[in-house]
Amino acid sequence: MKLLYFNAPWCGPCEQQKELLKQYDATPVESINVEEDTATANKYSVRSLPKLILIDDNGSVVKSFNGLTNPSEIEQYVE
Repeated sequence: MKLLYFNAPWCGPCEQQKELLKQYDATPVESINVEEDTATANKYSVRSLPKLILIDDNGSVVKSFNGLTNPSEIEQYVE
């Protein structure tokens, strides 16, 4: 599993999410700047920030989280 963390430099809540993710080590986290990687943002239909998407080893979406998310909320979906 892997956690995709969609963010942007101008997004205040994204900075807060980044700090929260420092407490999270259950799965690898890939940070994706939506301004630099619009293709991936479009692939996952990212329309608001911050957005976290948990994907399995096959690349399928397990769960999507909108807005600030506590690591404990994510962990319940990690196998």
